[in-house]
Order: sequence, then C-alpha cells, then structure tokens
Amino acid sequence: MPQDQTNSPPIEQQGKFSSLLGAARDVLNGNLATEQKQAQRLSICAQCPSRVTVPIIGDKCNDCGCVLQLKVKTLNSFCPKRLW
Repeated sequence: MPQDQTNSPPIEQQGKFSSLLGAARDVLNGNLATEQKQAQRLSICAQCPSRVTVPIIGDKCNDCGCVLQLKVKTLNSFCPKRLW
C-alpha cells in the first residue's frame, strides 16, 4: 500500500506550481524586471548547462522547465540553481 494516500502532487511539482503562481502574480501586478536585469539573467542562463533550445519555444531551463525569455521578465522569479 502506498505511503501517501493524498492527492497532493510531488514536492518538486508543488515548487513549480508555486513559482508559476508567483510569476502570474508579478505579471498581473506589473512587477517586471528592468531590461538590464533581464539581459543580465539571460547572460547567466546562456552559460548554464541546464539551458536547452527547444524548437518553436526557444531556450528553456531543464531544471525548472521554464521558458527563459518569459522567466527572466518577472521580477521575483529566480534560478533553481540560485545563479540569479
């Protein structure tokens, strides 16, 4: 019998959901990173081995699953490796 009988998603998915909610909240409240900060974040991501390029989508983080062009725009988003 499984230990966890609840319908809760695994902890790593809960973190992604929380991050997604935070990003949505930032967009709705207009809390966007400056263009300088966005460029700085993308520069860091460009050197990361977790960055992959996906057709049509563009660059994506393999650790968190986020599309980088969108993630770097929200003020309170963060790198899962804590690089920014």
